[in-house]
Amino acid sequence: MRNGTGKTRDILLMLCLIAGGFCLLFFQCRINHAKDRRLVQSIACAAHLKQIGTALLEYAGREGAFPVPGGVAGLNLLNLRKNPEWRELFLCPASALQAGRENDLSDAHCSYHYFSGGAPGKNAPKDILVIERAGNHENFFNVLFADGSVGGVIPETKPAGLEAVLRESYRNDFSTLFRLRQLETARMLDRISIPAVRKKE
Repeated sequence: MRNGTGKTRDILLMLCLIAGGFCLLFFQCRINHAKDRRLVQSIACAAHLKQIGTALLEYAGREGAFPVPGGVAGLNLLNLRKNPEWRELFLCPASALQAGRENDLSDAHCSYHYFSGGAPGKNAPKDILVIERAGNHENFFNVLFADGSVGGVIPETKPAGLEAVLRESYRNDFSTLFRLRQLETARMLDRISIPAVRKKE
């Protein structure tokens, strides 16, 4: 009887260990899947910004300066409507926002903010033209620079807002009028968006 009981206990222990191993493996796969999904969303977001950057540089080449109205009003001046899915370009895949059906872009259907008042020869290459709104990614922001390149910024502040991204990217150098205006706009936008991000958390 002791032999039978010992064998049964060993078998049960082995089954528990195997089940535990499968649980750990399943949990790890879920974590990796979530990380992979976030990475893919971030890459797609950067690709959207790259296309917006190309359109901004084309506009500036034609008009001599980037669009003057800031925000969605400026983005609406870009020649992107030839693309049937142009509205999707203004949505970060990680954002909860949906594409609108209107002919013009609106704040309710745009994941990004455009800063106006720049020109190709006037801006420093690493001046930020477009920045994604707070809350799309977990304390990570994709930004479009004046030279058309796209980069990522990870501010130390949590939850981070647009002001923190500008400070991190510019190393607190707001010596130009363009950057000072950006700072004012970022503070205004943060007052709206950061409380919403805190509620989500």
